[in-house]
Amino acid sequence: MLFVIALNAPSLSGPIERSMVVTGDDGGGTSTEAEGTHSATLVINSDDPDEGCIEVGLTATAVAPEVPADEQIGDARDFMDEVIADGELVGTGDGYSSDNRLNAFETTLQSATDQYEGGDRAGAIGTLNALYKKCDGEPKPPDHVTGDAAAELRTRILWLIGVIEEEMGG
Repeated sequence: MLFVIALNAPSLSGPIERSMVVTGDDGGGTSTEAEGTHSATLVINSDDPDEGCIEVGLTATAVAPEVPADEQIGDARDFMDEVIADGELVGTGDGYSSDNRLNAFETTLQSATDQYEGGDRAGAIGTLNALYKKCDGEPKPPDHVTGDAAAELRTRILWLIGVIEEEMGG
């Protein structure tokens, strides 16, 4: 006699539920944006009257990938181009002012790239710090960009600064 048990969509619960991404059965896995050890519970529901729900404890350690600064600069520039094209990052201000601020922001990131590629790591860090201040959400100095992607852009800039500082031995 063959029994068929219908499985409903699994769910993930635990303190990191919002920061985790569970991918399908295409060879993917679970990811999180926060480094460190994380725990969660995988809940599998079924129509089996004896075992209607199976809970599996999960523990994983997330580590930051080691990505060279030159790749991260390129990634940050690609990300910025993408979110500008999608309207998720826009210049602040009225009229031409918003376009000018967005262009200035892009130009500043290009300057940091040029400094880095020219071997001026300290100059690149200084330029990236100034760029960060133009998107940090603080009133002074005024931000040059805003939008749904601004928070991720800030994170990428800070991470890039850290990677360059590590390259410099600091």
